[in-house]
Amino acid sequence: MSEHAYALPPFLPQANSPDRLESLLEGLADEGGDAITYTRLAERCGQSLRTIHYYAALGESLGFVRRTERGALSLSSRGERYVRETEQRVRMVCDAMLEHQVVREAIARWCAGASLDEAVLATVRHHGELAESTALRRADALTSLISWMFSRTSLTSYSTPAVEDVTDDVDDEEEWGDPFDILFSDDPWESEFNTLLMRTLYADYEDFEDLEELRREPPLPVSWASAPLSVLNPALMLLPHLATLAIHTVGDVLALKPTIFVRLQGINDLEARAYIDLWNSARRLERLSEPYVPAPAVDRPRTSAQSFDDAVNHPLTPGVQPSSIPEDPSPRFAAVDSAAEDLDQAEPGNGVVAHNPTPSPLSLPEVSSTPPLSSPSAPELSPLFEPTTPPAPAPSADTNAAAGYALTDPINVLNPPPLLASHLADLEIITLADLLDFDANEAQELTGMSALEGALFARLQFTAREHLDGQDEREDDTSSTEETRRQVDIAFLEPPGLIVNKLEQLQITTVGDMVDFAIDDVRSIPHVGRKSADELRTLYARAYEFVHGQAPLPEAASASGPDGSRRSRMSEEHLRAVEALEAARQRDDISLQELLPFLPTRSHRAIEAYDAQTLYDLLELRAAGKLIALPGIGRQTLQELDDTLETLAHRGLDYLRFGESGRPESIESLVRAVWATLGERDQVVLRGRLYQDQTLEEVAEPLGLTRERVRQIVNQLIEHLQARYASVARELAEDLITRLRKGRGILPTSALPPYCGAPAGDMSVCVGRARLVLAIAGFETNCWHRFLITLNADERNGLVADLKSELMDLETVRISPEDVHLCTDALGMMLTEAEAMEFVEDAWGLHIEGDAVLLPWLSLVGIIEGIVQRIGKPATTEDIRQAYNQLNADIGGELPRFRPHNVRAHMERCENIYHYGHGIYVHLDHLPLPLDELERFADEALAVLIRQRRQVSVDHLIDTLKLTRRVPAGMTAHLLKDVLSRHPDVVTFTNTLLVAHTPTCDDIGTSMLDRLSTALASHTTPVNARQIARDLSRFSYAFTGISQNLAKCDFSLSMGKGRFLHVERCGLTRDEIDELMTQLVDLTPDDALLSCTAALEVLDGPAAEKLRARQNGDRLLWALARNFSSLVAGSGLLVSHHNVTEGRSLLYSAILDALSALYVAYPREITAYLRDEVGFGGTSGSINTTLIKLRDEGRVIALPNAAYTLTPDIFDALPERWAERPALVREAAEHPDILNVDDEVRRQLCRFFEEWDPRPELVERLTDAGKQ
Repeated sequence: MSEHAYALPPFLPQANSPDRLESLLEGLADEGGDAITYTRLAERCGQSLRTIHYYAALGESLGFVRRTERGALSLSSRGERYVRETEQRVRMVCDAMLEHQVVREAIARWCAGASLDEAVLATVRHHGELAESTALRRADALTSLISWMFSRTSLTSYSTPAVEDVTDDVDDEEEWGDPFDILFSDDPWESEFNTLLMRTLYADYEDFEDLEELRREPPLPVSWASAPLSVLNPALMLLPHLATLAIHTVGDVLALKPTIFVRLQGINDLEARAYIDLWNSARRLERLSEPYVPAPAVDRPRTSAQSFDDAVNHPLTPGVQPSSIPEDPSPRFAAVDSAAEDLDQAEPGNGVVAHNPTPSPLSLPEVSSTPPLSSPSAPELSPLFEPTTPPAPAPSADTNAAAGYALTDPINVLNPPPLLASHLADLEIITLADLLDFDANEAQELTGMSALEGALFARLQFTAREHLDGQDEREDDTSSTEETRRQVDIAFLEPPGLIVNKLEQLQITTVGDMVDFAIDDVRSIPHVGRKSADELRTLYARAYEFVHGQAPLPEAASASGPDGSRRSRMSEEHLRAVEALEAARQRDDISLQELLPFLPTRSHRAIEAYDAQTLYDLLELRAAGKLIALPGIGRQTLQELDDTLETLAHRGLDYLRFGESGRPESIESLVRAVWATLGERDQVVLRGRLYQDQTLEEVAEPLGLTRERVRQIVNQLIEHLQARYASVARELAEDLITRLRKGRGILPTSALPPYCGAPAGDMSVCVGRARLVLAIAGFETNCWHRFLITLNADERNGLVADLKSELMDLETVRISPEDVHLCTDALGMMLTEAEAMEFVEDAWGLHIEGDAVLLPWLSLVGIIEGIVQRIGKPATTEDIRQAYNQLNADIGGELPRFRPHNVRAHMERCENIYHYGHGIYVHLDHLPLPLDELERFADEALAVLIRQRRQVSVDHLIDTLKLTRRVPAGMTAHLLKDVLSRHPDVVTFTNTLLVAHTPTCDDIGTSMLDRLSTALASHTTPVNARQIARDLSRFSYAFTGISQNLAKCDFSLSMGKGRFLHVERCGLTRDEIDELMTQLVDLTPDDALLSCTAALEVLDGPAAEKLRARQNGDRLLWALARNFSSLVAGSGLLVSHHNVTEGRSLLYSAILDALSALYVAYPREITAYLRDEVGFGGTSGSINTTLIKLRDEGRVIALPNAAYTLTPDIFDALPERWAERPALVREAAEHPDILNVDDEVRRQLCRFFEEWDPRPELVERLTDAGKQ
């Protein structure tokens, strides 16, 4: 038979790696036979406790691990043998690799003091002049191979003699020759060394250019359905079940649907999920547009157990077929080798049925040579390793029966289940004759088989007899087959545990005993109830069908006595089913998926077992009597099924859904129909959740349930109601659904009455009806303040953040309702002006003063940063919330409402706040380790990250640095990720601990600045850093890092107020920008300020015309000036030369100049003056802020009623100025805060009134204030 090796498609999942199981076994072996607890074993193996529990259970099920009475673990005798044989295999592989000159020379250079990478690269270059790419490729492959070898063993154990021999002759090229003639030959599969390389690194084997030679003459395609099971890499836990169910090919997997597999007895959740993945992989293989093709088999001689090929095939090497290397091979194994070789060399039609058993990671020693899964064909052995076992003789003439096997055939032709591997080895069963020499019960006692293993052994014997019986040319073949089947052990039918003891009492040990049992008298047996009787009848039907090839007639299986009463009832039921079948022919289009909610639960297994698709299919099965043969289906289930199907066949699906009342015509009638179908408890649960918006705990407490149970009840009720009313609910709620979709999933509860048919006064009824109908229609809703929403938390927060950004773009603290309405319309929320104001008030708890909304967000980040600093240690979100609420209470409740889910966004805007753990933050002043030590550790982690050239978890970086240095106390993965994220070339990923260095990361390839440039260029209008962060949300860049990079990079134009524009979006070429800036430098006075608004009107040329045509041309000119080294740009679109500012901001200088001219002025007068004199383009708010800063610095003096001046001496020098402004001075003198004015200012005011406005009462008041 030709062997086929399939190349694995890239989408197939890898099987459960046995490395962790091996690690567990080695950890147990290190204890020297003593028991060890789970916790100590987890520490020894470096695995989590949960992983140890799982693999300990797996090892125990395979017979490798033994658990003591106190719960400790130790190795069984089988486990000790497995560890010993594994060590032997690893030693043989390493010895075989050290026989190759390339490996020995590389190790010699490594031991001489070079690093492993340098040693391997030097060895590669030493053996020929190669292109750099080829040399690096070969060096990477050889480095990985040597790393694998020394991860399996130690250098001192294997390298000492080889290294000494090699070191002396490291430069002797004549002795070495060119080993790459073997290692990288034109046909890499001719070398067993390269075979080892492919098998060790099989996941990357397609990267080798030499493999293109394998595609020169592709063989004919083969259907994936006939491919062996091994191409799917089945999980280790599935192998016993797959062997039991005789699943050997991809087609077998497709034939057994997951819905049937998960209901088999003994299948746990992990195995169910593993089989679902396996089945999905098989489906994807089946749908490949171009099927993979198998390569023809290559005849090759057999080798002994000590050959290189056997040494490589150990079960712990990824992608390699398992093999066993017995310590003392007996002649019986040589006989098996010979018999297996007969099968390998057999041709179709010569009478020998060849069989390619499915490999498994833990199985009997394989006697047939099977190429690795990843290799296109089987490799021929190199002349370096001559075969030590001669080829097997040709097949004998005794095995030419085309219908089956011979007694001398090896046991492997039957593909025995891996679960029986150790037992077959203990019994020394090699051939079919050996298998049939044992009695099943005797074999079970000798080896201590479990009940399942005993049943598998009996089934294996039955399969052997069936194949051997096919060679007997007897006339009464049918009777012989039936007799053979009658002798099968009853455990083969896997009887339920409920009746196992009863079968022993009745002395029913074989299938024949069950067939001969008087099933009619089953209820007369003592202590046999109705359920046990039903199970016995089901087992009888299965036994009868197994022996005779057909199910028993319902009358024969159910007749109860001479009166025939029960037979009569069954006949009547059968007649009813046939009549219903005829009626259903007119309703053949009804899908069973629509019927499942109305059918008995136990009938679902019949639908899956027979793959019924329509109502007619199910009725046909019922009429043929096939349902009764399935486990778990009795008279009650059939009665319920008959009633449902009969009703459905005669009255239709709508009658089952809606009953006598018919199809609801309105939402109100639909709600009434729903409540009529629910019990009292279900009504309480749904009312609490949907009508009263109670939490799970609030609903569960009065009912005495847990919150999880309430969640399950709600989900089950919604699924049940959706099965009945989903279509009518979507139809009746179409207008409501359309309104929610057009309004971004948000609808005010006040707008619900027209849609729900409920009175407007009872809002809870409106909301409850809407939520109930929408849930039945398939929409999950929530009550959020005064709004009904269909958004999840992330979507809702994103919408709120977008609205906040729109409001902040208005650049004012007081926002009118009209502006709020415009912002909500821009986001497509379809709210009225009043509803928009309600949304803003509910979203942030903002204070509404009159008709305006007050926005306090500009200082919120600073408040939270101060709170974290005052806490003085790593603080959770709850700690911050409590401190915030306390602060808010202390100042009278003027702070905005605190929302914990927004804390992370606020923290990312604070440069001095670090993310210390999940939901834990710490201030820079209270880091648990010094900042310089943290930065040094981060620099070392960055160096490791650069060498990785891929995305790496910060946990991996910490573990790598542990090998070379001490990790500082207080270092956490989140803290290291936060520090690395502040580096401009490091990218992090949302909701993970992954980081990457963008310039060196192969899978990213772009830096942070490249991404910022691309994101900024996608916007045609100025945007803030927050919008850029949302565009790059997948990389989780720090907000401060984005702002800092945009502020200093050359492609970004800072437009003021935290907004940026890409330089390519300004509409000017580089030459036009340079010409424009040259004109602006010449136009700017040497000793004064210039406004870009005024400058733009004077500038000439094409570039100036383009800017004048834009809406914000003056601001764009100002942004270009900020990036020009010869000018200084400041607030209010002002520019100047460097010598004007003298280290101060331009606005500082402009305000001081204005006060020098005005002497005493209000902020609005200063603003008007600057606009008239220098074309100031800023706002009064910036003037106010700057005046306060100048007052705090002592550069200006604040007078009462918000007036400002430079110095009181000006009053003496220019008294006429005061004469022009008597109203100002009088108002200042009358102000109640005059007592707080500086004494010098007060004296000047007294002098003024005495000279220009003699008012004794004012002078007296000022004098008295001075005395106080």
